[in-house]
Amino acid sequence: MANAVRGMISPKLLDAMECPACKGPLRIVSNQWLVCSGCERRYPVRQGIPILLVSEAENPQPPQSEASINSASREKHPSASHERSAVPAPSPDLDVQSAKEDISSETKHFDEYYRKTRKPMSPSDMLWIQKATNPSSRPLDYWEFVFYLVGDVKEKKVLELGCGGGWMSRALAFKGASMSAFDISLEGCVSTREKLIDAGFQFDSIAVMDAHSTAFRDSSFDVVFMAGVLHHLNGAKVAREIHRILKPGGRVVGYEPLKYGPVMWALKQVWLKLHGLKDYETTEHEEGLSVSDLDVFKQLFTGGFTRRFNFVAKTNRLRNRFGPLANSLRWIDYILLSTFPFLRRYCTTVVLCFEK
Repeated sequence: MANAVRGMISPKLLDAMECPACKGPLRIVSNQWLVCSGCERRYPVRQGIPILLVSEAENPQPPQSEASINSASREKHPSASHERSAVPAPSPDLDVQSAKEDISSETKHFDEYYRKTRKPMSPSDMLWIQKATNPSSRPLDYWEFVFYLVGDVKEKKVLELGCGGGWMSRALAFKGASMSAFDISLEGCVSTREKLIDAGFQFDSIAVMDAHSTAFRDSSFDVVFMAGVLHHLNGAKVAREIHRILKPGGRVVGYEPLKYGPVMWALKQVWLKLHGLKDYETTEHEEGLSVSDLDVFKQLFTGGFTRRFNFVAKTNRLRNRFGPLANSLRWIDYILLSTFPFLRRYCTTVVLCFEK
């Protein structure tokens, strides 16, 4: 098992990781744990994947219960309960963002999803890989555009935040990246490992982590890549974590769905009904972003931009994502959005690229 664990986390990268709870150094112990030398929390390894979640760690000194803490607080400060009643309630938006930090329901959903959808690479996958490794100099598809923005990552340290089933990590590995990846789903991490190994790639680390509090040290990566992940999370907190783990000059690249306005929502329902389709299943915390949700990136990073896609080019449902019909729709989008910029407000996907 020790070799299996070291297969997931190289000694060099283990030196660059830390306890997500106290930021102490981690070490491999008893062939099945990563143990913090600071707080002594023990993080399990399951199916060869380190589970670096504070909620999953064994704590040698269990924390006091909330009831005992409150009782002790009242004994020391008898008026504490009265003082608390005077504190204003948090805003609804703050409550929503804080709720997104509870990853338990998302973990259950995606474990089941990736367990059902795990499959080996098919011949059609190679088209996607070709688009990722050799994107057009004028990419009109948002998916191709993000790989264009990633640029040359040969031998660079690249992290996929929220790797899911490993499709993007594999494409980035084909581009020559030195890959690390994490997800809240153990099944997703296992799938990612299998895709990389089956394609003949080595990798630095694959682990279960929480994007709000990762186990990486400051300035660990040249590129952080994310594909449709941020809208499940507390975006501001994740943005700060990405900034922390990026090297100076490093960049974050990704894409996210945007909230549908009433016009686009109505058109979407009509289109789905005409084609006999159902809308995508969403998770408890999943909701499209507004462009203002990305303002935190503009505040934290030295430079960058966002670009909106998908006005009429809703190509995700097409059987051939890069066929003649899909390409025609993307050209229509390009012409309309270039001629009438105000139409961008009706787009449903945003690409982001920011540099530290």
